[in-house]
Amino acid sequence: MQNLRFTGYVYDNNIYNYTGEQIGVNLARYQEVEQALVKCKNRLIELGEIKVPKTPEQFIEEQQALLDKQTFAINQLLEKVNELELHHQPAPAKHTGEHESCVAASITDSRPVVNKNKGRRSKGNKPAQDAGIA
Repeated sequence: MQNLRFTGYVYDNNIYNYTGEQIGVNLARYQEVEQALVKCKNRLIELGEIKVPKTPEQFIEEQQALLDKQTFAINQLLEKVNELELHHQPAPAKHTGEHESCVAASITDSRPVVNKNKGRRSKGNKPAQDAGIA
């Protein structure tokens, strides 16, 4: 590696090359500018123009608080559901006396009730083949 020479000079806290072009600043000037930028940044944070990024600890605390709030809401809902279930007991289902293999026609269904195992007619209805049921 060759040693290279640099020819330049410092004037008024600025560094210039041999042609007079500014190529940098000295440490005192750099620190002065840095302090001014820090003051400006702090002021923008105070005004709410800049949001400071959250630390991982702050993020975890926020997430935990949100989970706690949601857990509390779920527990309240579960308590209400349990209370409603205690006060409202559904009536037991009535047994119609028909065999489980029979298909009951609903009010809106015009198909006849057919015993799937034997293919017999139920009262007042046509056989399954005549009614269009296979």
